[in-house]
Amino acid sequence: MSRRNRYLWIVLGVGIENKALGFDLLKAYATDPENSDGDRAYLTGSTGYDQLVMRPNYTYLKSSSPGYYVYAAGFDLVEADVEGSGGFDRLFAYDTPGLPDTFLGTPDDGRMLFAAVAGTGSP
Repeated sequence: MSRRNRYLWIVLGVGIENKALGFDLLKAYATDPENSDGDRAYLTGSTGYDQLVMRPNYTYLKSSSPGYYVYAAGFDLVEADVEGSGGFDRLFAYDTPGLPDTFLGTPDDGRMLFAAVAGTGSP
């Protein structure tokens, strides 16, 4: 029996909470990053090998096993938690060209503080 891929795109609005479970691909967009009031996205890793990519205008978390991809664009804050999920997890943080971004890293925590939000984009 083959596994059917499921996909969901979410556009968030004022006072709305969306929840999606069991999807292979999930994309979420904060629709008005210029006038937002602290839009936040929280990403959680798997028990496999997770890869988190942080860029000024979007962040994504993906895994080769069980094979998921979670994408968030235009949010004021994006948090990802892969602690205790097992596997060999990796973080790739990219700065904004020409702006003074800051990366803070410890053995338990990594944070990328972007000087400005460049707007939504796609990987």
